[in-house]
Amino acid sequence: MRRTRALHGFTLVEVLIALAIFGVVIAQAFAVFGAQHVTYTGTERSIEVQQDVRLVTDAVLSDVRMAGYMVPKVAGISSVDGGTTDADTVCVSDPTKIADTEVDTATARFDNAKVAISAVGAGAGVVTVGSLDVDGDTNGDFVVGEGIIIADGTSSHCALVQSITGNAITFTPLTPAGFSATIGSGRASPAIVYQVSGSDLRRNGLRLSTQVEDLQLEFGIDGDNDGQIVEAEFLDVLNGSDPLDLLAVRLSVTTRADREDDELQSSGRPAAANRTAGAADGFRRRKVIARIVPRNLL
Repeated sequence: MRRTRALHGFTLVEVLIALAIFGVVIAQAFAVFGAQHVTYTGTERSIEVQQDVRLVTDAVLSDVRMAGYMVPKVAGISSVDGGTTDADTVCVSDPTKIADTEVDTATARFDNAKVAISAVGAGAGVVTVGSLDVDGDTNGDFVVGEGIIIADGTSSHCALVQSITGNAITFTPLTPAGFSATIGSGRASPAIVYQVSGSDLRRNGLRLSTQVEDLQLEFGIDGDNDGQIVEAEFLDVLNGSDPLDLLAVRLSVTTRADREDDELQSSGRPAAANRTAGAADGFRRRKVIARIVPRNLL
């Protein structure tokens, strides 16, 4: 009898209890694994957008620092304000167009690309310059697909070159209301242009990042000439202010992860400069604000 009982094995009740316990353990293990996976994924996306915002900010700041290098100050930096709903378009003069051999013998800023033949008023998409060679090295400095800054006194326009025929440069977007660059006094500079489309940031038409949601540029104008810039003196556009009073530039960059995060349903695009905050959409974001002094424009 003892031997027979020993060979019987587990009862059905014992097996069911074991399976129930095993199921509870497996369920808990999957729950822990799922939570860890969500945490890991969220951390990975946070690191990714953080790295991207730093890299993009450094790249833009590097170009902004050189704005105005050896070109007229009025045509050294410009932007197209996106208002409360869109990112800004940013233009800074391109220092790589200035030949070192010409700088060595220069006694003043290069001033060859003057507006010629006809003035550039509001709603214009073409500017004709006296020369496509800014620095005198006989090489054309304006390039299709790259930026251009057109300026006259206190007005400037940031655009992308679409075509060049002779000395006539076609660009987009069109000049804004109130713009006026007259013959002889108007200036043009080859530029680097940053544009945001969706979540793509493009530098001279080439994709620099696929995670940049917003780019804002503000100009610190020392209107009271006290040598300091306070919050009220940061303007969304440079037009209407004397470029010689520009003492600081403030840059805001916001990056966004490429996928939504279930844990961040209340998160939305933060406000920056004059652009209002966006609706909650559950994307992870990082925002960086940097302020620099444009030495070449002082």
